[in-house]
Amino acid sequence: MDKREIKSDGFIFKILEEILYISYVVIGYYLTFLIRYKMNPDIFNLQPFYDSIPYIIVASFVIFYIYDILSTFKKSLLENSVSVFIPLIVINITTAAIAFFIRGFAFPRSVFLIGIFVQFLLIFTTKYIVFKYFTSPKMRKDILITVASMEEAEYIAKKILLDKNNFDNIRYICHEINQKTYELIDAVDKVYIGDSLSAADKLSLINHCTEKGKDIYLIPSLYEISLVDFKVSQVDDLLVFKLEDLGLTIEQRIIKRAMDIVISSLGLILTSPLLLIVSIIIKLHDGGSVFFKQERVTENNRMFNLYKFRTMVEDAEKHTGPVLATEKDTRI
Repeated sequence: MDKREIKSDGFIFKILEEILYISYVVIGYYLTFLIRYKMNPDIFNLQPFYDSIPYIIVASFVIFYIYDILSTFKKSLLENSVSVFIPLIVINITTAAIAFFIRGFAFPRSVFLIGIFVQFLLIFTTKYIVFKYFTSPKMRKDILITVASMEEAEYIAKKILLDKNNFDNIRYICHEINQKTYELIDAVDKVYIGDSLSAADKLSLINHCTEKGKDIYLIPSLYEISLVDFKVSQVDDLLVFKLEDLGLTIEQRIIKRAMDIVISSLGLILTSPLLLIVSIIIKLHDGGSVFFKQERVTENNRMFNLYKFRTMVEDAEKHTGPVLATEKDTRI
């Protein structure tokens, strides 16, 4: 079947992936029961687990969604391991609460302690295999960048090369749109179309890429960005587009602020043991301050203090001023 006949945004794959990880949570508990009771668990112990399964499934779905566990390719393997382990901690705490409320007192605490590692092993092993397979050289795509200026070409290429989550190869860069350009498109998988091209060239390239079944990435102008959330209006018999503000509405701001406070508070509580250990390590290393404070600018040019763990020597910017860290930086 021609690629043009089937288009996928990865939604089905994500649903299947979520179902698989939720299954691993349930299977992990069952395997832990087998380990805990030497392959012969009593029904007295298993029954509370069976009763909890529907609640575990719902809780796992919500928690995995909140922690965005499916964004495998947007994170490094280390970030993936953290994004798996933390929600599993929350799931096991939630499951313990569920077992308590349904009077599942035969649900041993050792199952939670062992289960979290069994579940982590199942999920992370799967993520590792998927990550390695899809980021292997044979799965990488060839890219063609079409722009009208050298500056924009260098800018786009730099962004692609610096993106640690992008594993594709930049094969061609075209500054002129001619017959050769269309021939090169046939030899690649993805085409990036720059903003500096004329509207006629953009339309021609999009039509050709669509016919050839190529993935198209359009670098938008401010005008095109403003059309993302437009509303159709009418003045007499004249059809017009009303451009909406690109910022958040008052309702969205309130919801975002509430989520920021709630999620960050939960995150601080869950990671507090780790934060304490890091604080002690930094203090023992050179006796300096644990935190680094820096003024930053936020909305409406308001100043605020940013606090983060100190990762450089004390007063690292005293003599050099604020400069970006480099590889093997002596200040680290």
